[in-house]
Amino acid sequence: MDAPTLRWGILGAGRIAQSAIIPSLHYAKNARPMAIASRNPERAKRIAARLSIPKVYGDYEALLADPDIDAIYIGLPNGLHPEWVCKAAAAGKHILCEKSLALNLEDAKRMRAACWSAGVLLMEGYMYRHHPQWAKAEELIRGGQLGHILSVDARLSGYVPAEDHRWDPELGGGALFDVTCYGINVARLIFDAEPTAVQAIADWDEGGVDRSSRVIMTFPEGGHAGAWGSFEGSGGQMVHIVGTDGELWLDRPFVPHFDPVELVLKRLDGIDRIRVGGANHYLHQLEYFSRCVLQEELLGTPGEDGVANVAVCVAAQQAASEDGTPPPDPE
Repeated sequence: MDAPTLRWGILGAGRIAQSAIIPSLHYAKNARPMAIASRNPERAKRIAARLSIPKVYGDYEALLADPDIDAIYIGLPNGLHPEWVCKAAAAGKHILCEKSLALNLEDAKRMRAACWSAGVLLMEGYMYRHHPQWAKAEELIRGGQLGHILSVDARLSGYVPAEDHRWDPELGGGALFDVTCYGINVARLIFDAEPTAVQAIADWDEGGVDRSSRVIMTFPEGGHAGAWGSFEGSGGQMVHIVGTDGELWLDRPFVPHFDPVELVLKRLDGIDRIRVGGANHYLHQLEYFSRCVLQEELLGTPGEDGVANVAVCVAAQQAASEDGTPPPDPE
């Protein structure tokens, strides 16, 4: 008997969908790509032919109406997520939505409620959490190797060309909801809590989009975290965790490029360099989500986690706007 398989539809034909999501679905043990939809039908046909996708749709609604699709990957610009998550939920599809889930808390809660009402799973696509280096990092942290966690510093940057939709305020552009949000997410993961206070600064462009942003978070029991992200950086990334008994560095925490990585653990008794083999964290994410749907398991990071991350991003946006050019209304 064939193993159960989740049938996926791809909403949007962006770079990540083409380079990571669709190829990973072909390798997944419990999932396969069945259809792709794009507002540009000819482009969708070319992508489908190149990446061996059986069905092509020239509009999103037609894909959502396909009874042979069980789950949807939404890789559209951030500003379009609320509309299409709610429509996918109404169509009875389980949803993996790229980060950030939404640009305001009202939309995020509405998306979660739509999925609850429809009885479908919703997960925000922080793929880094599914890399084995983070399983090892959590093992060290929860096992007490660092003692009480005092501080987390996270950075992620990359060059975004001027023509990219991530500079468009109407589509939810800006570093905060695209790259700085990773540091926010990882701080919440490490402290296993929500921040009690949020401060932020940002460098705004003339359209009200932040080129870069830094967020400072205070956590219960005296913990602090800093998250920095930029559209004008060199592609650097790092996470540094400090505890009362040790420190841990991850030099490629978010985008390891499938190569082996090294975690550096420093304690009073010496330094350990822990090598973790290369992995496809997109593949692990898709197999995990598919397993939760097929086996009716609870998600470790359900829609509620996405709502909580949006709440911190919104608080940071408001804090950063106090001293700079106010960002555009995402409505």
